[in-house]
Amino acid sequence: MSGKHNSDELEDGCKQRIEIEDEGNCPICQMEICEGDELTWCRKGCGHNVHADCMKMWAEHKKCGNDKVICPLCRCDWGNYALGAISEDKRQSAKKNRSITHLGYKCNSCKTNNIAGER
Repeated sequence: MSGKHNSDELEDGCKQRIEIEDEGNCPICQMEICEGDELTWCRKGCGHNVHADCMKMWAEHKKCGNDKVICPLCRCDWGNYALGAISEDKRQSAKKNRSITHLGYKCNSCKTNNIAGER
């Protein structure tokens, strides 16, 4: 995966998030990361984006085994509140995407009408 990465920390101690357009594929499902996807990102280490649903499944799997929730790329520990942070990122992405709806347009692949999010 390539992308712009700024190793500087933000004010809250988080790492800089990599721009979505500079991402490649989700490190878990290997599907392309696109604008409008519900995403979360590694705040503790690499700054890469991950599909929120993929990371939620990864985190739940890790928690079931009493393992730490770690970034699938840089292996940095996401901490005890990882599931809450993922859920919040998912809510924020969904809220942002609801504001962009293309009425009267149909997806060429799945034939869904009124596409929400970036086309």
